[in-house]
Amino acid sequence: GTFVQEASSLPTLVLAKFTRNGEGYLRQNSTPRALLTDGYNISDYNSYLRKEFPFNLTELQHDVFTPFNELSYPKKFTVRSDPATFGQIISVDGEHFDDPSNGCNVVPPTDGSIFPSNITKDTILSFYSEDLCSVVPLVFKEATTYKGISAFKFVLAQDALDIAACDCSANNDKSCLPSGAIDVKTCQQNLPYIASLPHFLDADPKYTQNVSGLFPNDTLHRSHFIIEPVTGSVLESSLKFQLNVNLLKFKYEDIIWDDVSIQDTVFPLFWTEKKYNVAEGNVPEIRRYLEEMTGATSINQEDNAARKFEHGL
Repeated sequence: GTFVQEASSLPTLVLAKFTRNGEGYLRQNSTPRALLTDGYNISDYNSYLRKEFPFNLTELQHDVFTPFNELSYPKKFTVRSDPATFGQIISVDGEHFDDPSNGCNVVPPTDGSIFPSNITKDTILSFYSEDLCSVVPLVFKEATTYKGISAFKFVLAQDALDIAACDCSANNDKSCLPSGAIDVKTCQQNLPYIASLPHFLDADPKYTQNVSGLFPNDTLHRSHFIIEPVTGSVLESSLKFQLNVNLLKFKYEDIIWDDVSIQDTVFPLFWTEKKYNVAEGNVPEIRRYLEEMTGATSINQEDNAARKFEHGL
């Protein structure tokens, strides 16, 4: 049946007992810093597994487990500069950014640092998510203010991850998953990573059946952008995504465990929040710019009204 084995300073003995007893969880204590950035050494475990199961396991590339540092992100976006399509992505890291929708009905994306001007409540926005390696749609949530500046709050659409994963059936390397998660191994060095929203927000209930302690909350776990609608400037953003691993039942031709109760599970590692706020010193400048634009618009409207009156219109 299912068991939990504590790791120790003698990993060979632990693993020998582990493989004799059947499937289970091998638990090793570690600090958050070691897990996320510094990593911790797993060379002894790797050596044992390579020796005992040479034909069943893919050779592990690293002897230090550092999931956060191993994530790969784009380094350079090239975007359009003409007014009509300002900010839309042309290339990522020098590679031409082909039609991102792939039939997924997504508007052309930006990199999330700027959006088109003259945004309305009906505008559908999208951005390229480095965490999902895909284009993600945003929808209007509410009108708000940011440090005295009138703004719109846009949030991740409830079907955002389904849209981001809509090309999985056409991509042999990209697995299709139940609603609410996306396979990102094709852009993360073929590591078995799966991305989702924190606590599997908006996801199929299947994801929480085998994991306890998850409580999705729209306020806490949904990404958002606060955007000045006239210029499309981002005043604040909060991007929240969860990194998971796909845990599959261990299969080895010489070992059969009929009483194993562990199920295939998308297991959460951690979730992160990337926050941005416009610099405090730029707020007065933005206000002045908007006031000047509003003043110029008012003057033009008055001039047009006067001309119409003069011509008897």
